[in-house]
Formats: sequence, structure tokens, C-alpha cells
Amino acid sequence: MKLLNRILCGWLALVCIAHAVETEVVEVSPKQVLAMLKSKSAPQVIDVRTLEEHDEECIKGARVIDVSKSDFESELSKLDRGRSYIIHCRSGGRSAKALEVFKNLGFSKVYHMDCGMKGWKKAGMATESK
Repeated sequence: MKLLNRILCGWLALVCIAHAVETEVVEVSPKQVLAMLKSKSAPQVIDVRTLEEHDEECIKGARVIDVSKSDFESELSKLDRGRSYIIHCRSGGRSAKALEVFKNLGFSKVYHMDCGMKGWKKAGMATESK
């Protein structure tokens, strides 16, 4: 019985430690994103819009993971949780929703461009189309 209690206590401690990892979320402007993308250790840009929206106009190098798809969480779970990511959508609503999934999965640092592609274009930043 003592052995079982020790095993359960150890398992509970591991679960608590695993859930103690808190995602650092930093709100960033398009100009801050551009500066980060020029660095050698640039975060990966994740576009949470639809593939069609992304192909129409996107930030160079952005990866599409559509927040409205049923496999969104499983696609995010394939990413390196220790790496930093910049997430955005069209104007901030969908990316704000996506932040919760990043937090639940235990990502270490996520930059949120809450003004999205609208803010990116308003700031005069370059886009590309596919």
C-alpha cells in the first residue's frame, strides 16, 4: 500500500509540474514583428486564417494552421513548444482564440500581432501572394 501511495504521489507531482509551465504571451506591433523577422533567431510566423486568405495575401514565410479546422490543436501539437511563434489572423479575433490553444498545449512564448493583416498592411509592410 505504501508503494502505491508513493507512486501516486510521484505521478501527481509530475502532473502538477507539467501544468505549471505558463505560456508567455507578448502583444506586438507589425513594426516589432518586422524587426524580429530580421533577426537570426526569428520566431516562426503562424497564420491562423484559412488557406485561401493566406494565399491571397500573407507575410513572407508564414505557415498556415487554420484555427477554424477540427485538426487545429493536433497540428499545433506537432510544433516545438520551446520555440517562439508569432501568431496573427486578419484583425485579431481568431488569433486571440488560438492563443488559448497555445497556452493549453504549454508553448513557452507566443507573440500575438493582434492587429493582424489589417494592421500589417496599414503599417505599409510588404506581403506576398501564393
